[in-house]
Amino acid sequence: MFLNETWLEDSCSATILNETAPPNFTFMSVCRAVKRGGGLAALFKDIYQCKQISFGNYPSFEYLGTVLKGAPRILLIIIYRPPKYSPAFAEDFTELLSTVTSEFDCFAIAGDFNIHIDNEENNMAKEIKTVLKTFDLTQHVHGPTHNHGHTLDLLISKGLNISSIVIKDVALSDNFCIFFDILISPATEARSVSVKKRCLNENTSVLFMKAISLTPSISADSVDFLLDSFNSKAKNIIDYIAPVKVRKKSGRQKAPWRNSTAVQHMKRQCRKAERMWRKTKLVVHYNIYKDSLHAFNMEPGKARQTFFSNIINSNLNNTRTLFATVERLTNPPSQIPSEMLSNSKCSEFASFFSEKINNIRKVISTSLSCTEVRQIRPPEKVVTMSDFKEIDGKILEETVQHLKT
Repeated sequence: MFLNETWLEDSCSATILNETAPPNFTFMSVCRAVKRGGGLAALFKDIYQCKQISFGNYPSFEYLGTVLKGAPRILLIIIYRPPKYSPAFAEDFTELLSTVTSEFDCFAIAGDFNIHIDNEENNMAKEIKTVLKTFDLTQHVHGPTHNHGHTLDLLISKGLNISSIVIKDVALSDNFCIFFDILISPATEARSVSVKKRCLNENTSVLFMKAISLTPSISADSVDFLLDSFNSKAKNIIDYIAPVKVRKKSGRQKAPWRNSTAVQHMKRQCRKAERMWRKTKLVVHYNIYKDSLHAFNMEPGKARQTFFSNIINSNLNNTRTLFATVERLTNPPSQIPSEMLSNSKCSEFASFFSEKINNIRKVISTSLSCTEVRQIRPPEKVVTMSDFKEIDGKILEETVQHLKT
């Protein structure tokens, strides 16, 4: 999902997108640093291996680049061009395309260009069409993408199979949503987790003691051999009595608040209003649908707030659960890059610390060799008490009175 004009700031973008993104989705975003407005974001399923990429700064437009790993790798770019006329846009856009086409064979560019590309008399539209023709690119959107008409949002691609393009007014903005399909083979990460456990009950200890008593005794001169033999014997017995069972557990995140009664009710009402508007195309039904959609969009936030409030209130004395909940609310999910999960990286990590320890040992040995060895004197003879004097009651009373309470 590509989003234009998010109007987010760096201080709160991660928290807002983390709350907005559906379960098992991750995100990338770019915020406008100078003034309000603008901003771009992309949401992906977390099984896809994506990374953000930059091709430099272009003053005439904002963009967010993402590389989707696969065979081949695919570049996805979101662009937002402000409505104000900028004579440098065509030149900046051409420079970006020259860099992209030289590094990627497959890419797609989507976004709000704020250019009436359908107007044959528009000079900016003529320049953009010439640029696209020069780089042999395809523009897939044909039809109005704004409630006042004209094609402002574009979908440009090269080397990709893009189909099922649908322009739809979902009553969320003055710009329409553009739905499309891309046939790709991205690299994915398995999210299932293997859980191992033993089934232990009250009979396990009885069976274990009975089985180990029937095994022959072990005799050896080496303590290490005896220990290893006993561990092996105990493991074989416990594996026979209570074998390890492996179960695959899905690593997907859950959002139980989305299934609350209030959210489901508002969703049905919103769908009902949408069907009525699609059927009649009347303005009154369109306004009813917009009101229902706004109410539905607010309801999951309320349900989510109630869900986490109940968790916090029921775990006031459980700091571990409280910290985990706050971490989940404020920080986006972090992922380890796939290139770090390799034997070469593990060996490099181990070599770094081994070399560091060796260097520390060299410094210590050098400092000891340069230091004079002081003669260690034998410890003086310790005086030990051989007898005790018996105390009377008066001394005991004074001693107790001087003790700190």
